[in-house]
Amino acid sequence: MIHFAQNAVLYRKSDGKSPEETGVAFTAYDTDRGFICENAKQESGNCDDYEVRFCCAVARCEWTRWLDRDDPGGTGDWEHLEGLRKDLGACSKPADIQARRYGWKMESSDWISASSVLSPYVCRKFDQKPAEETGESFRAYGPDSGFVCVNEEQEDDGGCQDYEVRLCCPAT
Repeated sequence: MIHFAQNAVLYRKSDGKSPEETGVAFTAYDTDRGFICENAKQESGNCDDYEVRFCCAVARCEWTRWLDRDDPGGTGDWEHLEGLRKDLGACSKPADIQARRYGWKMESSDWISASSVLSPYVCRKFDQKPAEETGESFRAYGPDSGFVCVNEEQEDDGGCQDYEVRLCCPAT
């Protein structure tokens, strides 16, 4: 059985026909119940493969500046929504969130530091790569929760990198 959510606009994936044009017996195809095709009710014994497009109301919002309230030391990088609200005055109900790698990292090097003192380390700025492209796993990443990266949940045992987030807040 295939069951899709309500308020969907549907079309047949293989040839562009709408569900009504296929001759298939649908259990439901409306905005109250969504889309349901049951294999057992088909002459062929199987439902065709359908794509679903959702039409959702989109609130107008504006992106905040990039926010960084925590560093990855301790248990991880906690850019959670509650902390962003309390510490940085972020909006209470963002429509969206973005996260990217941020900060400075000490790397081994034979370079001379900015103060002209020979040092085995150099600071380099990260490339601000989107969080989704870093390869790390996140405990939370959404407009309802904010962003949380936990050190002990990383496969490489190196812990989380430092991240910053921005929120899409309702336009005023």
